Amino acid sequence: MGLSLKQVKALANMIEKPPSDNLAGSPRLNSDLVWHAYERIDAAHVRGTRTEVAADLVNLVRFALKQKPQLEPRRAEVESRFASWLRAQQSAGVQFEQDQLRWLEAIRDHIASSLAVEPEDLELDPFNRWGGLGRAQQVFGDRFLPLLDELNEVLAA
Repeated sequence: MGLSLKQVKALANMIEKPPSDNLAGSPRLNSDLVWHAYERIDAAHVRGTRTEVAADLVNLVRFALKQKPQLEPRRAEVESRFASWLRAQQSAGVQFEQDQLRWLEAIRDHIASSLAVEPEDLELDPFNRWGGLGRAQQVFGDRFLPLLDELNEVLAA
């Protein structure tokens, strides 16, 4: 798997930390300023504005390193991938019940903001209000953990 959310937050903190030789009154760098700079100098390749501080930093770095042709918020990217994945599932004859869709959408949202989802994350909000990991396994049966791995692979790429 790629970077953890903890690693990305540490990178964000490093970017925002003023250099030790920072002169009084010198502007501080942060990821918002970099994102807005790209909006001004390369508007044709920037779509949307930031939504998740840490998660969007991953896309910002990938764009700056020319690993991505388009700079877009992580949430928009994950939502688009999820919609494509869901269409592919439906085309393959897989149907999800309303309760399953609610779980899948919450997993999608967690991946958008936290880069990935692990089984222990299902003890966090909102999953814990719905019964946590145990309930998710009841809702999806034996296919839940493989499904979780697939969603991480497809959405968090």
